[in-house]
Amino acid sequence: MECIRGLGELTDTVVVDNASTDGTQDLLSGQYRELITYFYPLRRNVGFGKAHNYVFNQSYIGAYDYVFLLNQDAAISRPDFEALLHKAETRTEYGLLSPVHYRSEGKLDAAVERYLRNANPATNGVREVPFVNAAIWLLRRSVIDAIGFFNPVFPHYGEDENFATRMRIAGYRLGIVTDVTGYHYRNMVAVSQRLDMSPYAFWIVGLLRVVDPGKGVGKAVLVTVWDYLKLVVRLVTMGKVRRVSAHLRFLLRFLTWLPRYVRYHQLVIRDTGITAADEP
Repeated sequence: MECIRGLGELTDTVVVDNASTDGTQDLLSGQYRELITYFYPLRRNVGFGKAHNYVFNQSYIGAYDYVFLLNQDAAISRPDFEALLHKAETRTEYGLLSPVHYRSEGKLDAAVERYLRNANPATNGVREVPFVNAAIWLLRRSVIDAIGFFNPVFPHYGEDENFATRMRIAGYRLGIVTDVTGYHYRNMVAVSQRLDMSPYAFWIVGLLRVVDPGKGVGKAVLVTVWDYLKLVVRLVTMGKVRRVSAHLRFLLRFLTWLPRYVRYHQLVIRDTGITAADEP
């Protein structure tokens, strides 16, 4: 919240609390309340995407040109935020801009390092990328007007990648501003191959395929099931039976919930995924 204090009058601040039980709500409603324009303590942890959808769906969003997404474990200085905003004002072809993410002073975030390594060369200080994780996003509100909300089919993780995919299909560009710095204070575990992926992460990969509006559903389902079969065979030969069992449970979930997934194979999504029971 000290980062928000530093941004001052440049932003109106919206905080969504996902039913925390660690005293965060008391801090937000007490010590930091004067920094918060709108505060929504949800009754249930609905996950990253749905929590943002709740805000995107508020009537006051239409009064803003940009929505700035900032993780609770992320920060940006006022000069860097001003530089990011200035770049968005001059590079109107970009629907989304993000700073270069560092996980600590001088240490580049591993994921962003990978994005930059595979990105096009910088043009006027911006490197176009197909995706950058949503820890620090400056999102043009017109993008929300055009494609709607995060896909509510994702419990947690994957929703930002799906949103970025839909943005690109709709004709928007995504970029990282090379001379703007942000911090995402997280520890990442490197995964070099699919065998090392958690069952949950492997399931998210399949889900991303099925709801990608740029791909055919039938082929996405076949590729995903085939990936599971290959993975299971390899794990069995390695004697990792417990891991096989966990992956098979997620495969069963994938197949059981497939009709619901297919329903969200859309470019434009207006369903927030929030129920009345979730609301403050």
